[in-house]
Amino acid sequence: QQTGVLLLVIPMLVWEGPTMIEHWIQLAFVHSTPTFILILVKYVTLAVINGLAFSSYNLASTYLLTRISVIHHAALNCTRRIFAIVCTSIVFRIPITWVSALGIAISFVSFMIFTYAKTMKQKNNYKNKMEA
Repeated sequence: QQTGVLLLVIPMLVWEGPTMIEHWIQLAFVHSTPTFILILVKYVTLAVINGLAFSSYNLASTYLLTRISVIHHAALNCTRRIFAIVCTSIVFRIPITWVSALGIAISFVSFMIFTYAKTMKQKNNYKNKMEA
């Protein structure tokens, strides 16, 4: 992960660094110093929270993969994406189009079919063991 960060941060600083610094300088001139510092602290705080949340998700996902099969992990990841899309639409007030709703519905129905098939398979295995 550290190598990946370096591979992404260095080109970002080369290409976007001057623009970012120019933007910060403009902010510093437009706002008073306390306001600029408050904006900068807010940005850094959100960046740290985002990094911690992403790292926590990756650690939890890796741990979960050691406990369950890849197929189950993919199914759970599908529900996570549905949850993220719906929450993002609510929080940022982004309307869900009919195409988005169709995609959410397909994902949800697919997850429910997977869950139903898995339950039926477990019932049949249990029933066969009891008969044997």
